[in-house]
Amino acid sequence: MARSARAGRDPEQQSRMNDTPWNPPRAGTGDGPVQEQEPTLPFGVNVIGYISGALGLGVAARLTVQALLDNGVPVALIDVNLGERSLHDLRFQHLHIKQQSSSLPHRCSIFHLNTREAAAFRASYPGWFVDSFNVVVPFWELDQPPADWLPMLDQFDLVLASSHFLAATLAGKCSAPVRHYPLGVALEPYTDAATVRTQIAIPQDAFVVYSNFDGDSGINRKNPEGNLRAFLAAFGQSSKAHLILKINSDKEPPAPQTALLSRARSMPNITVIDHRLPYAAVLGLVNAADAYLSLHRAEGLGLGVLEAMTLGKPVVTTGWSGVMDFVDESNALPVRFVRTPVVDAHREYQAMRTREPAMWAEPDVEHASRMLRLLAEDPALRRKLGERARETAADRNRRFFAGDAFRPLRAAFEIWQRERAP
Repeated sequence: MARSARAGRDPEQQSRMNDTPWNPPRAGTGDGPVQEQEPTLPFGVNVIGYISGALGLGVAARLTVQALLDNGVPVALIDVNLGERSLHDLRFQHLHIKQQSSSLPHRCSIFHLNTREAAAFRASYPGWFVDSFNVVVPFWELDQPPADWLPMLDQFDLVLASSHFLAATLAGKCSAPVRHYPLGVALEPYTDAATVRTQIAIPQDAFVVYSNFDGDSGINRKNPEGNLRAFLAAFGQSSKAHLILKINSDKEPPAPQTALLSRARSMPNITVIDHRLPYAAVLGLVNAADAYLSLHRAEGLGLGVLEAMTLGKPVVTTGWSGVMDFVDESNALPVRFVRTPVVDAHREYQAMRTREPAMWAEPDVEHASRMLRLLAEDPALRRKLGERARETAADRNRRFFAGDAFRPLRAAFEIWQRERAP
């Protein structure tokens, strides 16, 4: 049985308005184009990104495309080829145009790519940037940006940052204006929890924890070792608790990841899923859990946390960086941490030069294990936190699909147009 989960569209999930810094007046309900109002953006938009890709950047790009369409904005798409990770989601295929085009149909372009990839398009397709308002939506997780990003960001007219943490990291360090862009999520239909548990042989009455990471994003940053340690410290090999550990990676895993997975597979109460799944199937796994665990050391946004909250799952997560846009003690269990210098062999960090040493969070694993035990022992607390998480996420999602997040884009575009008026 499949449930439809269009995020932020259920009236019972939309009752609470969060008092957050980005809470402008509502432009509409988010149920399609706003009626009897001027369109959110009175112009068309080209979106360049991993539109069909099976990765977080692809999910984020599709969310922007859907929000533009919901608000009646004409859209043209360039789907950047990512090899085997492309062509996994073709819902917007009818809007694709050829990458080889010398020009783009609309005067505004959103590059839903990280900074180096976006700057490479400027060098390869200069015609796209002629008399065009160009926006980049980069994702970054540390409190210092790579120094070589800054002149690249300056080539764009606007930088949209998906969290306040990222906005603070970039603001003032590049000359391009930086504005907060609070992405929401729209979930696909997913399979009910009982069916998923049966499919992957997990007891129906077990307390199930879901954790995931992408090996390409840096194993130290995502910290699956911390997640595993916290779960085992809380429950050991008890059959009353179960961990689902989901991994995405296109590369041969490094030795630390191989050792971690071998240890996890040796445990009778841990299920490791290391093959790529459709997005809806991943949502089914999250929905089958009683709690979501993410002891990350840094997140630019924390899309997985936001998805889990949208599904009404209580979250145990490091109380640091991008997730704090929507996580607090009323709707989740933030884990204590200490700030430490970044130590990681990931290629992005090894090549990074920053003006100041980058720092991230070292989560308190013992504190996280206590939070997991607390959730396992208190179903009422799970329900309470899950409902508050759902309400918080639904409010954010509703406002995103109503077009509120595009207001800074519209204001900046209008200034750009006035400056070019005869």
